[in-house]
Amino acid sequence: MLKTQNLHFTTKLLNKLSPIREYPLTIVEAPMGYGKTTAIRHFHKATDDQVLWLKIYDDSIDSFWDSFARLLGELKEEIYYELSSLGFPDDSVSMREVLRLLNNLKFSTKYFLVLDDYHLLKSPEVDLFLTMLIENKIENLHIVLITRYTSFEKMEELSLKGQLYHLTREAFELREKDITEYYQECSVTISQEQARMLHSMTEGWISALYLMLLNFIEDGILKPTDSIYKLIEKTVYKALTSKQQDFITRMSVFNHFSLRLAAFIWGKPDTAAMLDSIVRQNAFIAYDQQSKTYQIHSLFRNYLQEKLEEDGQQEILTQKAAAWYLEQGEYTIARQFLYACGDFEQILNSIEEEKARLFTRQNMATLRHYLDECPEEIRSRHHYALLILCVHFLLHNEFAAFTNTFKEVAANIGSDPSLTDKQRKTLYGEFELIYGVSCFNNLNEMAAHFEKSRQLLTGSTSIYDLKSDWTHGSLSVLYLYHRESGKLLDNIHTLKIGLPCYESLTKGNGRGGSEMMAAEYHYNQGDFLSAEVALNKALHKAQPSDQWGIVLAARFLQMRIDWMKGDFPHIFHLQSLMQEEMASRIDYHYLHNLELCQMYFYAQCDQKYKIPESLARPERGEIRLLHASFAMFNIIYGRVLLINEHYTKLIGSGDYFLETAGFYPNMLGVIYTHLYLAAGNAKLDRPAQALESLKKALDIAMPDGLYMPFAENSDYLRPILKKLAAQGIYKTELRNILALSKTYQNAREKLKTKYFPEDKQSLTDREKEIALLAAQGLTNKAIADKLFISANTVKSALKSVYSKLSINNRTLLKQHFEKINITSEV
Repeated sequence: MLKTQNLHFTTKLLNKLSPIREYPLTIVEAPMGYGKTTAIRHFHKATDDQVLWLKIYDDSIDSFWDSFARLLGELKEEIYYELSSLGFPDDSVSMREVLRLLNNLKFSTKYFLVLDDYHLLKSPEVDLFLTMLIENKIENLHIVLITRYTSFEKMEELSLKGQLYHLTREAFELREKDITEYYQECSVTISQEQARMLHSMTEGWISALYLMLLNFIEDGILKPTDSIYKLIEKTVYKALTSKQQDFITRMSVFNHFSLRLAAFIWGKPDTAAMLDSIVRQNAFIAYDQQSKTYQIHSLFRNYLQEKLEEDGQQEILTQKAAAWYLEQGEYTIARQFLYACGDFEQILNSIEEEKARLFTRQNMATLRHYLDECPEEIRSRHHYALLILCVHFLLHNEFAAFTNTFKEVAANIGSDPSLTDKQRKTLYGEFELIYGVSCFNNLNEMAAHFEKSRQLLTGSTSIYDLKSDWTHGSLSVLYLYHRESGKLLDNIHTLKIGLPCYESLTKGNGRGGSEMMAAEYHYNQGDFLSAEVALNKALHKAQPSDQWGIVLAARFLQMRIDWMKGDFPHIFHLQSLMQEEMASRIDYHYLHNLELCQMYFYAQCDQKYKIPESLARPERGEIRLLHASFAMFNIIYGRVLLINEHYTKLIGSGDYFLETAGFYPNMLGVIYTHLYLAAGNAKLDRPAQALESLKKALDIAMPDGLYMPFAENSDYLRPILKKLAAQGIYKTELRNILALSKTYQNAREKLKTKYFPEDKQSLTDREKEIALLAAQGLTNKAIADKLFISANTVKSALKSVYSKLSINNRTLLKQHFEKINITSEV
């Protein structure tokens, strides 16, 4: 009896597969049809290993990340929501969070994350993400990449470190003896000469050998063919009934498909039976038990798609596929099918139906492409879709795209004859709301447009995201809306009067914002009691309305007030509280806010070794912030440059800092920049330039009585401040600043003495030995085995190390040793 479904694995291949279990990363590289996927599946079936199989279908990082999150969500449900909320980690801050989440999974046995058809991603970003996972050695997690070709970043470096195992085409090729054995296992006997001829024709390519086997069974002769597709047609396609041919040709529209999807496309009750019969008789169609989906082999699918195009069914089936994904609410995939058949009407309908809270950057690039190609006549009817896109253009700092689309939709609303007066009025109400948001941070203009919107809309907005972050990711409301020297109290009053109108339009978005701005004003004037009262008013309004951006700003201000009060334990409590709140919300939109809080705190305490490398060097492009928060980041980053003694770099960054702060403008950004320039010039013994910069800062800050920026940096500015005071410049104001600076600096010294003493960073010899091994990525058990101690001893020692160094994970531990130039070789 012929056994054409038999799988054949050479001894050579099985031996080559064996080391996979010992390496954190394996790359399996060979052209299409060499049996890579089948071999890896077979290998893992013979072990107790757990396999997480992720099939790649295109170059979309968003699709990859969603699939990755869903896959891990099968192990722990909430991790899907956590990873989805976080988004693809394209910076070190979010990568560290992914590491934390994966380490918390605690893989109890060997798990293999297999990325099949990895070559389709073509993404250096994903390469770097996987490298990060490998280098941080998540216990029991191994990664296998199945690819037709590779240009994996850091491939050579990982190989030299012994972290990468590379399997190539040579491992999968069948030699003459192997071909003979393969055919024999299928109950087909061939001569040595025939085996030699087959090897010459196929170069050991298993797919071609399988097709020629089928051909031999049918014709009784082995002969070459002009095309592999001719063999597929003869041996695979024509072996199916006409009904099966029709069915499988239709399904070739999809990369993979479920039984439900197949039933929807086929539209007949025999779908399950049809699939079962095809899979049983055909090695080119497989069922994946883990994902419950069917997949057609690439060679066969390519052939079927050519048939589909010849038969003229492509567009009809593509439209039906789009309808399926729309019905499932999978809008991104649906739009891909809609675009393939040129249905821009439905693409814009889907945007209006989805009303996504926040499209990813890659989604936005695709949507811009759709919009650019969409005929003007269709765009002119879809006012809501264009307004929704305008909101997202603003969120993604795409101001040119916003301006062009906003002008277009304004003209369209006015000229559309199909609109009733009520519809036109509502659209203009939405238009005015977005117009007001685009006028950020001019409070008077914003308020005027919000009032117009309130008069036009009968209720709240239907297109603007009610849960959007009103603070734009900033830790300070005062920073956002203080735009003109001497007008701060006017700004606070305008916000207090105008914000309720905006709140009514957005069901409470921004509640507590005006109280928060008032609290920061009092703090910067040195009135800490009034600041704390106003801060708590802000919290009472913001928390019930889920305005967590404002809550974070309040927590950040409370930390600064606690500093002046000397309540240091409460500062650390607030830091932990914010982390817990974010984790419970599964809202990683605020991840960088928390990092900036810590960065500010460590910078004020002169703890340069505690600041993550990515935040200390933002020029590497590793900071995810909305445009409105750029200058806020620079306020903190400027202090980091000071404590790292990068004075020339700080002065060289001055123009960029001022340009960034002047974009809206943000006066606090301008004030702090001049302060840092004064401090940097003073350190470089340039007294004239230092005095000039300090005077500029005072001229901008003193009309509003903003003393605390000077007090917070008085460890660098006090001598210059005293010099100016002696000259009688801003006499009263400088007296207030110097008094506040004394309190601030006394608190700084007490905090450093208690929590960051020099001798506290000194580790014992055993602690250092354990810490260096942990920094290499060794697990507690591996360290224990290496040092002949118990795992509990390792755990206790690391707890002490983390406490002494004021860090909480191995990534920061590794960075600590790198920064102080201690080798991790033990």
